[in-house]
This record gives sequence, structure tokens and C-alpha cells, in this order.
Amino acid sequence: MITASAVQLAQAVAQIQELDQVGCQLIRLSIPSKKELDAIPALRLELERLGINRPLVADVHFSPALAILSCQWFEKVRINPGNFSDSPKNSGSAPIDPAAFEAGRLRQKEALAPLAQELLKYDRAVRVGVNQGSLSERMMNRYGDSPLGMVHSALETVDLLEELGVQKIVISLKSSNPLVVQKAYRLLAQLRAPKEPLPLHLGVTEAGDGVMGRAKSLAGVGPLLYDGLGETLRVSLTEPCKNEIAYGRTLLDSLAVRETLAPEKPKRWFRELDHRRVHNQTGVGLTGLELPLGQGAPVLLLGLRPAVEYSGLETNGWLEFKEGKLVGFEGTVWPQITDPAQVLPPAPGLVLDLEQPLLPLRELYSRLGQAPAPLGLWVKPHHLHSPLAQTELAALLGEGLVDFLLLDSGLSLEDQLWVTHLLQATRTRISLTDYIACPSCSRTLFDLESTTARIKAKTGHLKGLKLGIMGCIVNGPGEMADADFGYVGSGPGKVDLYRGQERVERNLPEAQAVEALLELIQKSGFWREP
Repeated sequence: MITASAVQLAQAVAQIQELDQVGCQLIRLSIPSKKELDAIPALRLELERLGINRPLVADVHFSPALAILSCQWFEKVRINPGNFSDSPKNSGSAPIDPAAFEAGRLRQKEALAPLAQELLKYDRAVRVGVNQGSLSERMMNRYGDSPLGMVHSALETVDLLEELGVQKIVISLKSSNPLVVQKAYRLLAQLRAPKEPLPLHLGVTEAGDGVMGRAKSLAGVGPLLYDGLGETLRVSLTEPCKNEIAYGRTLLDSLAVRETLAPEKPKRWFRELDHRRVHNQTGVGLTGLELPLGQGAPVLLLGLRPAVEYSGLETNGWLEFKEGKLVGFEGTVWPQITDPAQVLPPAPGLVLDLEQPLLPLRELYSRLGQAPAPLGLWVKPHHLHSPLAQTELAALLGEGLVDFLLLDSGLSLEDQLWVTHLLQATRTRISLTDYIACPSCSRTLFDLESTTARIKAKTGHLKGLKLGIMGCIVNGPGEMADADFGYVGSGPGKVDLYRGQERVERNLPEAQAVEALLELIQKSGFWREP
């Protein structure tokens, strides 16, 4: 997705040209008003002159009329069911009775009918793009702010489009929470049945930048790709557009070898994703370790005693490894799984030493229902040296398949950084400030990249604090629903500040807004000195 407005012809063409050169196969533009749409014919002519023939997608919110007009100029039109005809999330409307809910459905169908006509006329595709941050009040009232609400929002609109004769439909179910993303797409497969599955566009929205932006994207979409779900992908980074393509390509290329791994194993994973561990409760310990599991962190971290202690990783304890044995640990190092129902020895704890741990652990839980003892994975450098290996680690953390990690002394600083960020991205161990930062688009009302960098530089030491940094109001307050504080563009060069879901400052000048955010954090009692 480009960040330039179509009105800025030279900038928009330059960004599209850059994306074309790095292999982007589908390019999306924001169409917030008629003036952007009116600029598309000139943009199309310039792309034709340059020999660029990539399909373009119109990203439309709030305006059925713009979506209808976009069909002439774009190969695909993205609409958001949450703001197409319904009242927006948190609009303050009263609880909706069944009759009012049905009236809302009919209103949605009425709004979709002229769009369907234009989609069929021009033979265009439509993406029904649900974002958790912009669920409609109607769906929220019935299904909650949840994956279930996201899926029902999408399926209602899909059913209506199909009734109107539209067949070229793609679905996306995005959230800034990687686990919500996984739950929503897997739930969609259940609730769509027995109808034919629809193409899926995958992505974690507002992932941020740097290692964390990549870790959140990998934790959300990596396990889905691993299981064969998804037809298109966007990695949302608060960075230059081309960086999204570079990491997306790295992720896809690495997971492409998945087809060669354990072909006898089932490709799809149907275990319910509740992300709760069986054994990891306060008071449950491992014999030989005076360390109860739990203690506010779902996954316990143990380190093999290294020559130099880990940098930045707060471990709960240490073990020594001598002559092929773990010193002081009275459990079992488990090298392989053949028949989990028969070979698991009785033990107070099990350390898994597995090259590719995800499929064996899934098989264990599918056979046994629960593990017979607390399970830990011995994390070695090879578990972190490719997106495929990182995806396996993220999946077993996100799916709640291990109780502790045993960190090998051979992990590099980069490896340790990835462990920290994957634990944070899967919500299994919070040790960093969490930033919910959107990737920017032409609707963005301030310089998102530089602002995010400034806020991170000032707040990076506030462990566990959640900050939303949102370019505009499309997903703004909604997508940062569980954030402690929010920084949201409200107009050109203007910013609103939020404490939780309460807007406490309006239309602050951008030049003053970062300092005002820091003051708000301090006044609210969340500040700690670095």
C-alpha cells in the first residue's frame, strides 16, 4: 500500500514504481474522497507510459458512493463492513434487538446493491476487509469486540454480495493482536462451512516497525501460512513501503519449503485456539528447580549457564549442561516423538530437544488432549535462523503448547532479541513497551514514521505499557482498544490524545503532541525514569 495520495501524482507514481521494482504483485491506494478518485485516470496513463501493469486496489471507508465509482478504475475495491452503512463502533447507540439487527442487515444489502452492479459490469473483485478496530456497533452489540464479531461481520456482507450475484470476493480479518488474527481466520473456516472457502488476504494491522513489527506479523500470519491458509499477504510496517515487500517475500520464500516437511502430517490444525496452558499455574514447579511456573508470566524462561549472561533477556533461573546432561533437573530430555501415548515417561517435567517442534507437539496434544507434565522446549540457534523456524516457535507459543523455554547458551544477541519479541508478540511474556502503530497511508495526518521513532525513543523503557500511534480515525481509537494511551491524528497537523478509550486532549498541534503525551503518561502514574 502506498502512503502518497493519488493527487500527489509524482509521489504516487514513484512509490508504485518502487513497489513494482521489488516485486509487489498488488498495489493498494487510499481513496478517502472524490478528488483522489478523480486523479486516478492521470495516474493510470503515467503507469502505462512507464510500462507498469500491476493491478490496483481502491481502499474505501465510510462512502458507498466512492466504492461504486472506484469500480471503473480499479481491479479490486476494498470495503469495510464496519463503516459501509452501519453506525461506527462506540457510537453510543442503544442495545440492538433482533428486529433492529435485521433492519441493519437489510440496510447493508441496500447499500451493497449498486456496488454489486458495478462490480459485475466491470468484472471487478471486492475485498470484504474487516478490521477489529472498526467493527460496527451493530456487530459489537450482538457478538462483542471479538474474533466472532469480526467473522460474522465479514460473512454477513459476503452472503449479501453472493445473493446479489458477486462471485469475485476476498476476505480479510485484521487486528493489531496477532492471536486475534489467528483465531478469526480459523473461526472463519469453521463458520463458512459447508460453503466453498473464499480467498483470504492475510495481515496483522498496526504491527509497528523494526523487529517487533516483523515479529507481530510473523506471529499472526506465519502459522496460518504454515497451515496452507491465505492467498495474498500484506506485512504492515511503519516503514517505507518497499520494506513491507522485502519482509513479506522473505517470509513466503522461507515457508515455501513447508511442502517438503513431514508430508504425512495433516496440513491444517483444528485444535481450538484458546491460548491457555494446561500445567502453567502458580505453585506448579519442576523438581530440582525452586521456581514455580506462572508468577505473572505464562511462559517461564530458563537459561543454560553461559560464559556471558544473556543481554536484555530476564530469565527466571539457570541450569548447567555438562557431559550431555542437565545438572539439577530431575526431568527428562525428550529427543523425539514416535508414539506419545506410549513412550512418555512419568516425569515432573519434560524438556523437548526437537529440530522442528510444531508438528510433533500438535500431534501430542491431538492424541493426549493435554501433556502429562510441564513441557519445555530447548531453544537452540537453529530455531531462530529462518522465518520458517521462527514461525514454528511463534506458533507453539501462541497455541499454548509449551510451559517454559530453555535458552541455549549459543544464542546470539540477535537470537535473544527475536526470542524476546516473539514472546511479546504472542502475548506470552511482556517485557517491552508495546506499540500499536499503523503503517501509514494517504489518510495519515502527520509524519507517522518520525513521530513513532520519537515516541519510542522517549518511552522504550516503560515495560508493559501499551501505546497506540494512529495516523487517522479509521481504525484509531478502536484498534487501540486495550492500549493505555493513544496518539491519533484528528486533522492535518492535529492530534488527539487518549487515556484508554477516553479522549483527553483534542486537536493539539503536532509540534506539541509528543511532549503532551509524555506529560499525560506522567500525570497518570505510568511513568518511570529510565
